Amino acid sequence: GLPLNGRRWLLLLSFALLLAAVFGLRRLARGPAGIVALPVDPESVIGRHLAGASYSDAYRGVAPVGRFDDIDAVIEAAFQRGELLEMTGSEVLFRGRAPGLVFYVSYRLVATADDSSAVEMATVVHYEHWTGRLYFFFVRPVHRFGLPWMLRRMLGPAP
Repeated sequence: GLPLNGRRWLLLLSFALLLAAVFGLRRLARGPAGIVALPVDPESVIGRHLAGASYSDAYRGVAPVGRFDDIDAVIEAAFQRGELLEMTGSEVLFRGRAPGLVFYVSYRLVATADDSSAVEMATVVHYEHWTGRLYFFFVRPVHRFGLPWMLRRMLGPAP
């Protein structure tokens, strides 16, 4: 086995990793700085798909000045696409399928008072079968933690 000194180091390393995991998860649960959770706007394009929804959420983040001049620049930076359903001057709506469910994702460009722009990303999910409920049971935690982080990354400087 390990000498006593080696066991102490192993115990100390294990404790340090546990602390890092706990504080890392707490940081992850808070979400990235500048990203705010909000309800899906019923007046938005995706808002028309709220009726009978099984799940919905939305997030907003402010982009650097000049990052997004129009909705086309938002589409280019978007990480979730799918079948394009509708596009207006400030919002784009995609539809996708997963086992037993259909989901809608929209990106909306919102002007702010300081000449920067905010991007709202919204998701609406409709279960079509019990397999959709089961599938989303496993996807939901990843979705709730991952989406704000992906939006923050999307809002960064243009590649």
